[in-house]
Amino acid sequence: YKGHSPMVLLLHSIMGVGTNVFPMDATKIPALQKLVSTEDFKHIEVFPSVLRLLVAGDMLEELRAQVLKGGRKLSQITMRRVIDNKEVKIDAETFWVHLNYHLIHWVDFLPVADWPLRISEPLFQGFLELRDFLEAANQLRATVNLGSMCGAAPSQEALLATARKSAWPRVKKSMQQKSIRKFSAAIGHSLEYSLQYC
Repeated sequence: YKGHSPMVLLLHSIMGVGTNVFPMDATKIPALQKLVSTEDFKHIEVFPSVLRLLVAGDMLEELRAQVLKGGRKLSQITMRRVIDNKEVKIDAETFWVHLNYHLIHWVDFLPVADWPLRISEPLFQGFLELRDFLEAANQLRATVNLGSMCGAAPSQEALLATARKSAWPRVKKSMQQKSIRKFSAAIGHSLEYSLQYC
């Protein structure tokens, strides 16, 4: 991801993951801030929150409706930090960069083979939906080519179409969404967010 720090992906889960595991205690946040750049910290502190919003919520659909169909320009997003439920805000440019970090992160969870047969895996669906959105919004900045991951380049549209028309992928995705909501509720983390537009 040229021009962007690898530190974000190295420390992306230090302030929480999707399953309420916290490698670092919240009391150590000030120390972490001193060890990384201001820009890196912005990404690190919201990484678990954006992950949960991508998996459990309707954020991507709202972005599709407002940015792609409605032609609106994003200015800022407000959300709650997973580790302590503190309200955090990032501007649109930081958010676009951040979504590309998530796309790279999700490469770790892609099926090794048989993509058309493994489309029911929720993180695979999330990866395809995010990549499709970033492409459509002209914000795909990281080099994440489908063909380089599985031999001959598959059709992203065909894979998404399979996921959208089949019941099993929708069922598994719904189960994952419910699971993330339960994890957030268990620690008092709000999945509310607000997208602001120019």
